[in-house]
Amino acid sequence: MSPYRQGSGVLLICELNMIESNRFLYVYTVAKTLACSPGLVYQLVKRGELDAIKVGKRGIRISRNSLELYIERNLLRTERTERMECRGGS
Repeated sequence: MSPYRQGSGVLLICELNMIESNRFLYVYTVAKTLACSPGLVYQLVKRGELDAIKVGKRGIRISRNSLELYIERNLLRTERTERMECRGGS
């Protein structure tokens, strides 16, 4: 059984919990979680923003921990930017 529904757009929290035990995630799963394209996930890996392992000749898997850190870093950056805007950009 698939941990995500076809065409659902964003992976739901309960669905993410179903795959929580997986240490590495498919590119498609990460793309669904971030609500972006698989191409962007590949770019994030290439830029070193997400850690991944190579599986076989062409496949990659994304570290679950790396995905969580990426989300946390970007949430913190957003909160800091909003605080700066409230103070007049200082």
